[in-house]
Amino acid sequence: MTQITNTTETTTTQQKVYDHLFIAIFGKDTERSKRWRLELYNALNNTNYTDPDALELNTLKNVLFIKMHNDVSFLVDSQMTLFEHQRTTNQNMPLRGFFYFAQLYHKYLINAGEELISSTLIKIPNPNYVVFTMEILQEMRIMRLNCQMPLCKKIKVENSSGLPEY
Repeated sequence: MTQITNTTETTTTQQKVYDHLFIAIFGKDTERSKRWRLELYNALNNTNYTDPDALELNTLKNVLFIKMHNDVSFLVDSQMTLFEHQRTTNQNMPLRGFFYFAQLYHKYLINAGEELISSTLIKIPNPNYVVFTMEILQEMRIMRLNCQMPLCKKIKVENSSGLPEY
């Protein structure tokens, strides 16, 4: 029984270390973290931004209901990006991202002084959700929120990336 408890504690400790490492590298408001975040963003989006301050950090703190403590979110240009680190893939990641983005957009609208009851169309940044895992995958995948809905097969979305969808 002691051996199982130690294994569980070790796994929990390892997971916290991975989570904290991801945040330490990309989620701090330091010059080094800003540069690394910018490099990662440029690499994933095939962009050439040079100003690390162009990425406005907007990570939510203590998002306990979905237990996302291993995330980094920021605004750049007209895009709201969320990077999340997980040990394994999970088919519910699009739904998790949806809930997180709902809170990010709420915070964005409050900071911008916008109100949903306005008759004026409110423009919001495009979402970009990227999940990194510890698993060795044969290929990158695209997971879509609409595939968690009953009409998934009837909704056709163009995929110009060439990546497989799940």
